[in-house]
Amino acid sequence: MEAAVEFFVSQGSYWLMVAALIAAGLGVPFPEDIVMTSGAVLAQRGITGLWLPVAALALGVFVGDS
Repeated sequence: MEAAVEFFVSQGSYWLMVAALIAAGLGVPFPEDIVMTSGAVLAQRGITGLWLPVAALALGVFVGDS
């Protein structure tokens, strides 16, 4: 499981988080909270840094809600 997470993080999962949040903001029935929590869990476990997921999640929320 952890190898799969590392693969997705190394392959641009930040853009997937941004895209999921934008899609949720446009009306796709997908809760934004799952994406936000996933970014927090990745940062807490040390798989990612802290500031890059925060920036990606903020960008996705701001663009999706505007």
